[in-house]
Amino acid sequence: MFRSKLVPILAAGVIVGTLAAGPAAFADHQTKVSAFLDKADLSLADAIQKAEKHTDGKAIHATVAVCGHDKDSATVKTEQFKVTCLAKGKFVEVCVDNDKGTILATNDTTTLPIALGTFDSTTNTTTNNTTVSLKPFRVQKASDLIGKNVENTRGENLGEVQDLAIDPERGRIVYAVLSFGGFLGMGEKWFAVPIGALTLPDHAKHFVLAVEKDRLKTASGFEKDRWPAMGDTTWGQGIHEFYQQRPYWMDDGGTVTANLRIQKASEIMGRPVQNDRGEKVGELKDLVIDPDRGRIAYAVLSFGGFLGMGDKLFAIPGGVLQMPGSASYVVLNVDKDRLKNATGFDKDRWPNMADPTFSLTTYEYYGQKPYWTDESKKPRP
Repeated sequence: MFRSKLVPILAAGVIVGTLAAGPAAFADHQTKVSAFLDKADLSLADAIQKAEKHTDGKAIHATVAVCGHDKDSATVKTEQFKVTCLAKGKFVEVCVDNDKGTILATNDTTTLPIALGTFDSTTNTTTNNTTVSLKPFRVQKASDLIGKNVENTRGENLGEVQDLAIDPERGRIVYAVLSFGGFLGMGEKWFAVPIGALTLPDHAKHFVLAVEKDRLKTASGFEKDRWPAMGDTTWGQGIHEFYQQRPYWMDDGGTVTANLRIQKASEIMGRPVQNDRGEKVGELKDLVIDPDRGRIAYAVLSFGGFLGMGDKLFAIPGGVLQMPGSASYVVLNVDKDRLKNATGFDKDRWPNMADPTFSLTTYEYYGQKPYWTDESKKPRP
């Protein structure tokens, strides 16, 4: 990330970077890091290898920082390599001397650089970077969300989720498409409701839509076989205003910042998966949703006999997939060697995909920046 010679490290799935409080501070720190690398006898690649060997783990982040030799000695007054490793299910910070390559200090930690951690309401600031506690987050299968009941705040049943309208390019759930049935005489029309207007309680048995009955009577619906152009941002702005939500594609000044290409989740699930050479490699079985942020956390793929990978399923960050709107397939941009070494799971024994270690290592393995580093979590009821 600092210099071209570090590209092989990134290709191996290791995120190497620095963090500061803002753009100006970040640029200043990057300059200092570059100067540090130029004068250091030990390369960053060597420091990472030494840290990995010392912890018997995998490096997930590296920067330079002021480190102590050990708990009982004085603090080193110059910056050293600081490598965060994932080792045996825990995170370990390792400080490596930039001259001799000796290990100066190791420290088990429950916090990570903000570039890797999940946002919490409280941040802990240190001298050279900002850290936040790594917290688990909730996920749900899209196939489980479709068909889920929707209630109002009084516990009255309003209808159910018929589909999810997604923006695959940005990995977002834009709308939940609801049917209200006979509620308030609204007939068989369907309604696009911005995902931010819905909350999913901890029990996850149903969604809650906090809209008063009189207002809901005036909602704009559509025939189930005649969907509106949901990628039309003018139409979308009107829908968001009705439900008192702010579109993510508009800035503070009301300017549209993105062109939308909306697809139905029900049509994406089940699509064949191709590699960039047009070879069929598997099938997209499901989408895993982060309901509190309205994001696609993972796509779950099966590869069948491709590369001898059997019948296992694989959780893949959405950023490595392309979902052409006019095509009936999904494109997977992952090289064969990386795919062969991916960790899969049995279709009847899904891992805990909300576990911080699972989520972090999965994103890092595929060279993706976790989406939760950019957004705070919407409070749950």
